[in-house]
Amino acid sequence: MSETFARPVLTCPDCQATLTGEPACAACGLPLQGPRAARLWQVDLHFKEPWLLGFPFRLGLFALDLTLIFVVIGIVLPLFFGPRA
Repeated sequence: MSETFARPVLTCPDCQATLTGEPACAACGLPLQGPRAARLWQVDLHFKEPWLLGFPFRLGLFALDLTLIFVVIGIVLPLFFGPRA
């Protein structure tokens, strides 16, 4: 079974021009190599696909999640679906 996939078209994160493989965008001159370009890629990817970079762990949000799970499973569900008197 042979599948053919289209090659993705890479565009400049600043002007959306098609990239040609040069170290800078031909249309706007944005540098595409080096540490600043890598950081720009990380920020751009974070806004497009945040789960690829991982979520920061926040203890307060984790505690809130556990509390909400307890409330829903321990209180709300038994009230609505528990035994009827």
